[in-house]
Amino acid sequence: MAAEAISSRAQVVADGRRFNLVRPRERFYNNFWFIPAAFLVGALLLAAVTRAIDQRLAPVAPGTVPWIVSAGGAGVVLSTLATAMLTFLGVVFSIGLVALQLASQQFSPRVLRNYVRTTTTKVALGTFIATFIYPLFSLGYLEELTRRGHADISTVSVAVAMVLAVASIAVFIAYVTLTIRGMRIAYAISTVAVETSRALEQMFPPDERYAAVEAPALGEPDRVIVYRAGPFALGVHLAQGMLQAIDMAACMRLARQHDCVVRLTPQVGQYVGSGEPLFELFAGPGGAASLPTDEDLLRTVDVGPERTVYRDPFYGVRALVDVAAQALSPAVNAPTTAVQVLDRLQDFLRQMATRTWPSGLFADRDGTVRVVTQVRSWDQFVDLALTEITEFGAGSPQVTRRLASLLDSLKAFVPDERRPVLVRHQTLLSEAVAQRVASYRALAEMALEPDARGLG
Repeated sequence: MAAEAISSRAQVVADGRRFNLVRPRERFYNNFWFIPAAFLVGALLLAAVTRAIDQRLAPVAPGTVPWIVSAGGAGVVLSTLATAMLTFLGVVFSIGLVALQLASQQFSPRVLRNYVRTTTTKVALGTFIATFIYPLFSLGYLEELTRRGHADISTVSVAVAMVLAVASIAVFIAYVTLTIRGMRIAYAISTVAVETSRALEQMFPPDERYAAVEAPALGEPDRVIVYRAGPFALGVHLAQGMLQAIDMAACMRLARQHDCVVRLTPQVGQYVGSGEPLFELFAGPGGAASLPTDEDLLRTVDVGPERTVYRDPFYGVRALVDVAAQALSPAVNAPTTAVQVLDRLQDFLRQMATRTWPSGLFADRDGTVRVVTQVRSWDQFVDLALTEITEFGAGSPQVTRRLASLLDSLKAFVPDERRPVLVRHQTLLSEAVAQRVASYRALAEMALEPDARGLG
């Protein structure tokens, strides 16, 4: 480690294992099969319990109680319910998948992520599967009860099956309601925006979480750890994929224990392949022999098939920009959708405008820098949020007027050192509008008038 150092600000990482709770939660939300599988197992157990109850009930004379039916009648009810639910399952989810395909074409493929993460969809699928499986496993013992002299049997199994049928109807109504709401572009935008805002709050902590430190001038690393797939505890480790998150607290503990500096080579949200550099280690006074093992550090990262928002808020911004870009395509031509996206992007930019921007340095509680990462700058954040919308929406006065209003509002709000990128985007907007409507001077002037509602 080089001896030279410069003064800087580093984020102080608190000790804790919160990430070990966040990681399984995200895995649960992104997993589509767990809840339906749990309902399937529950239906099998319920069928076994109700069968045991029916077998232990003594025969009752017909007509004495209203819930006594023949074995034949119970068989008709259960078989009809099973057949109907199988057809119902196919129709409901076929319609749902077609609707999602249409939504992805009009909005963005990123909206499918909301569908997968919605608990209501998983509960609905689980309820329908349970209502289909339960009567199938309850039918098998009816003939056995008849042979044992139970011509009239208790209808516990039938009653439970009917309760499941009613529950399926109620869940179906909720499923359709929430699916229709989820296909509304305002709700889809709001869902992504809320998740992104939470992630930004975590990535940009308040000033008290920062400390003045001596930033080490790092030279050549003492060891480089390359990425590889492996059965590391708690982490997702494919052969290649997107770097989804890093457990900063665990990484900090390792660096502190071994008195070294760890530098994460790729940014969170970047693609990594097997054999690519992932960590660079810089030994402390103890030398290279005391550096943490590859397995210990690889255990602190998640690599999955796609980017996620919970540790990568810029992906949420990317998803919203994609929605706006697709809305501005000639095939869709929905500038109002782009204006709705700009409303949310302005919230993000205002939220981050006066915050202390991360330096990529992370220090322990003693103020010693232990982890170094790459971070996007404020200028890159603004470019990500506005560049493509400016390019694709330059021909729509509704979009350009909203962009002009956004830039004026931010210029009056951000510190002086963060204004140049906004001035650059105002120039970019003026040039894009002038090029797109060169033969309509009056339209060009009107298109650049700031309006927080676009054209209303």
